[in-house]
Amino acid sequence: MLNVVVELLRKVLLEFRSFSNDLGFKRLMRNSFLIFNENQEALSKLIVHSAHAGITKITLYDPWSYIFSNREILRELTNEFMHTKRSKEVIDIEFFDSDHPIIHPNFIHTAVKILGAQDGRQSIVRACQKLCVECEPANITVEQISECLAKEHICEPDFLLQIGNLKTMAGYSPWVLRITEILQLKSLPSNFSHHQFLSYLHEYSSRDRRIGR
Repeated sequence: MLNVVVELLRKVLLEFRSFSNDLGFKRLMRNSFLIFNENQEALSKLIVHSAHAGITKITLYDPWSYIFSNREILRELTNEFMHTKRSKEVIDIEFFDSDHPIIHPNFIHTAVKILGAQDGRQSIVRACQKLCVECEPANITVEQISECLAKEHICEPDFLLQIGNLKTMAGYSPWVLRITEILQLKSLPSNFSHHQFLSYLHEYSSRDRRIGR
């Protein structure tokens, strides 16, 4: 079964904090990471639900180039579902290929970026080059390194949703997942609802995450 890895990154702090508190979430998810089958319709709905939840950056990890080769279909399905979903909130979803820089999202913008198997290596190279040019070696801090890597989509996800029978991370760096909470599902139906999406957030919120303990 062909699978894709989806990394959802960076939430809008104010709106999502209010949204989460109203639903009774004990803690907020900043980064999430998903693995599931090639159902483009389910993926498009997941993107729209994530945008409505206040997630402003979504990274699709696609080592098989399945999403990239069908990106126009995914874009059309996402736009169609976005306009048919009735909501008082106006959202804007924009797709980026791996070679295009991603802009800093605002409160009504969700950026979706498609990455391939080789993109992570070049991202690390660019991050190192940026640090070498802008900083003296003795003055480089851990915070600067983390910030530079985050701009290249190299972050530690808070939550991993694995859907299907895939038993690996599909080549994604395991060190990035060292403190990630994992939830496994057998399938993600095409008609999965916003209520189901919220149940994943509640699952994450209810867990006791022990970093370094």
